[in-house]
Amino acid sequence: MKKVALIYSKNISDLTGVSAVMRSFAENKDLFKKNGIELSVYSRENICNKSQILKEARRSNNLKQRIKSKISQFITKHAKKHSLFAFLKIYIASIRPAKKIVQYFVNQNKKYDIIFIHEIFTCYEYLKQCQSQAKTILHCCGDIYSSYKLDYKNFEKSIYYKYLLHIESRVLSEVDKLGFVAQTPCRNFLKEYPDFHKENIFHVWNGIAIIPKIDIQENQKKYLEICCIATIYERKGQKFIVEALNTLKHSGSLPDIHFSIVGDGTSKNELQQLSIDYGIEKYITFCGSSNDITHYLSQSDIFILPSMDEGFPISILEAMRASLPIVSTKVGGIPEMLENGVNGIFIDPSTKGVCDFISNINNYDWKAMGEKSYQIFLEKFTVKTMIDSYSSVINQLS
Repeated sequence: MKKVALIYSKNISDLTGVSAVMRSFAENKDLFKKNGIELSVYSRENICNKSQILKEARRSNNLKQRIKSKISQFITKHAKKHSLFAFLKIYIASIRPAKKIVQYFVNQNKKYDIIFIHEIFTCYEYLKQCQSQAKTILHCCGDIYSSYKLDYKNFEKSIYYKYLLHIESRVLSEVDKLGFVAQTPCRNFLKEYPDFHKENIFHVWNGIAIIPKIDIQENQKKYLEICCIATIYERKGQKFIVEALNTLKHSGSLPDIHFSIVGDGTSKNELQQLSIDYGIEKYITFCGSSNDITHYLSQSDIFILPSMDEGFPISILEAMRASLPIVSTKVGGIPEMLENGVNGIFIDPSTKGVCDFISNINNYDWKAMGEKSYQIFLEKFTVKTMIDSYSSVINQLS
């Protein structure tokens, strides 16, 4: 039995795609065990247990917490324009938690055959702090720093980005296996790093649990309901939806549709206000975060994710599991999830791309594409398929 430690610097209970995958690992240790792997999971929950998290929430209105919140808001506001604030945001959100979880892991003083890490900063801290003989696997969603390049326009030219490149260089020179969520990111990585040993790269598609098939409610409304579930910020492209609705409303060519935008994020308030300013509130609802996405999926006819950058979105898998057709972009691993004209359609990540989709919305058999989505999910993207694939990689590593 191989002993494997999964180290994750965030909460596995967070409402993000990455945390959902980590949660799947933690909840399916029995599947790993059947494959000869004993998995231990280390996450922020180990450092800050549920009672501590509740205490933090209760203290959220005290002066200290309010000051922290104001500082965080100030950093976020200036991060897009100033590289120093961008780095501070990255440090607070990712580097500092990585240091904490690795220090906690080191203090446990336990031996493992393989260390499995999802994020580069945690991997860097592990390689710095540990002199273990254990093999290391780093798993990436795609281009390691692509989200930072998109979110912070000038960051790539700064001295702070050079520090991230130093981290990247050390990790890539020392890690034993480098995994990606799809074939496309693998190919893109090898183009950028042609000297990296191909035999040390692998890809495994994300997978989610099979649940009783969601009963998609027959749409009794006179409009098509379109759902987008994602963190709301620039990279995910929800602004394209708002701008497209405004464009088509003014041209008088807006069909009978409604969008439900589920999620929270730095752009939510801005886009919500923009929809009011444009007078398109009847066509779009910002629903906020939800622990019950099944409700929104079951009420929808189509799922859309107009992202500019992605790994292998869990939200698309959840929509496929709910028998919904997918409208998305040719980024990251999405082309390996979506077959154009079969279980959905591709659009450009732009206002025009969303406009074209809306303008032609009545030209597709969405129900048939939704049924195909569910078939593809069962064939390729279940949690068992994912864990079997990871187990194969782990068992080949000696």
